[in-house]
Amino acid sequence: MADILRDFCIVSIALEEQSTRFEHAGNISYALLREIMGDQMNRGILWRLKDTAHHLLRDAPDSQVSGRLLDWAIGYLFHETWKLMEDAHQQQYYTTGLLALASDNPSPELDAVADDCARMADENRSGMGKAVNRVHRLLAHARLFFRRCYAGQADNPHVARFLHDQEELAREAFGGEFPKLLHAIYGNDPQRLFINAAASLQHGGRAGQAKTALARAKALAPDDARIADLEKNLEPVAG
Repeated sequence: MADILRDFCIVSIALEEQSTRFEHAGNISYALLREIMGDQMNRGILWRLKDTAHHLLRDAPDSQVSGRLLDWAIGYLFHETWKLMEDAHQQQYYTTGLLALASDNPSPELDAVADDCARMADENRSGMGKAVNRVHRLLAHARLFFRRCYAGQADNPHVARFLHDQEELAREAFGGEFPKLLHAIYGNDPQRLFINAAASLQHGGRAGQAKTALARAKALAPDDARIADLEKNLEPVAG
C-alpha cells in the first residue's frame, strides 16, 4: 500500500508537469511519457503502479469498493496516458518528419500532403489537449479515492514511514488536499503517523531519525503514553 501511494505521487507530479507544459508550449515530452510507461519487457513506474493496484486493490479476495475505485482510477490513468504517449510520438516524429521532407523537396503533390498533415497535426494537438484534461481529472479522482481507500491504513508502518520520510513528495503530489489525506488516515489522532514511523525507524536501527519522528509526535500530543513507551526503548544516539 505504501508502494502504491509512493508511485502515484511520483507519477502524478510528472503528469501534472506535462499538463503545465502543454498549456504553455502546446506539446508534451514523448520521452518522459515513454519512461514512466515503459514496455512489456521493461515496465515503467506507471505500468508497475497499475499492476500493483490490480493485485492489491482489485483482485485480492477481500477487496473493498474503495480499493476497486482507486484501482479503476489508476487503470484508466494508465490507458489514457498510453494514448497520450502515442499522440506525442506522432506529433514529435511523424508530423515534423513529413513537414521537413516537404520543405526540402517541394512539389505540388507533396505540398498538398504536407498541408493535410498540418491539418491533422492541429487535430492531433486538439485531441491531446482533451487527453491532458482527462488525465488531470483522473488524478483528481484518484486523490479522492486514496482518501477513501486508505482510511484503514492508520496502523500500517510502511505508509507511516513513507509519509514521514518523503513528506515533501506527498505534499507536492496532493497539494492542498494533503491535510485531507492525513485526516482520512489518522483522523483525530494525527500523532499516530509519527509514532508508527518512529517505531518502524527504531526497528530498522535508525534511532536518531526515530527520535526526530517522536519529537514531532510529542509536539502534537505531549502526554501520549505511546510516545513515552517508545522513548524508553530507544537506543542512545552516539555522539
